[in-house]
Amino acid sequence: MSFLNTARRIVGKLPTPIFGTVELASSYVWRKASATPKFAPWAAPGVFGVLWFVWPAVDDEFKISIGMLKDPEAEKKAKEEAEEAAAALKEAAEGLKAVAEAAAAKAVEPEPEAEPEPEPEPEPEPEPEPEPEPEPEPEPE
Repeated sequence: MSFLNTARRIVGKLPTPIFGTVELASSYVWRKASATPKFAPWAAPGVFGVLWFVWPAVDDEFKISIGMLKDPEAEKKAKEEAEEAAAALKEAAEGLKAVAEAAAAKAVEPEPEAEPEPEPEPEPEPEPEPEPEPEPEPEPE
């Protein structure tokens, strides 16, 4: 016996719920799967029929999450963000315009000539000390 046959025999005897063994379950599923081509033409109408009744009961949040509906809150948020961005751009443009005007005004005005630095005053020469007066000579008596 080959290894594959032995493995198939051992796995076939494993217990499963409802059917009893894996061998019985696999043979049942195989027979039912062979009958499915007869019902294949009914797959699309069956799906549409189920959706006809179920889709209205599905929550809008789920429809938004799978992309079937647009999120109205996201549209409002996007509009607010666009307005904020436009206001910021307008403010920046005004700031740039003010800077450009200031630069243009500065370019048009001639630069004032720099005043020469005043020369430092020379230090005054110290006044000579007055000569002491000679003492008068005493008179002879």
